[in-house]
Amino acid sequence: IVCSTTGNGDPPENAGRFNRYVKKQSKDKTEPKPFKHLAYAVLALGDTNYDQFCATGILIDQKMKILGGTRARKVVCVDEGT
Repeated sequence: IVCSTTGNGDPPENAGRFNRYVKKQSKDKTEPKPFKHLAYAVLALGDTNYDQFCATGILIDQKMKILGGTRARKVVCVDEGT
């Protein structure tokens, strides 16, 4: 998953729907794990000039794990400022 951020760590418009989905699903403990057969890795793009550097990518990485995904690699955060 490649995820950029806008402003202070917010998801870009085209990732908003997926971001809301993983947030909602991870709160419901009765639902089956939708990503239990998925190995994933997250590349988070951000800017260290903001407090919430790569916040959306980090959040997606955490929620994918909660929802049953198998982390293939630790999340990688890339700074567009450098």
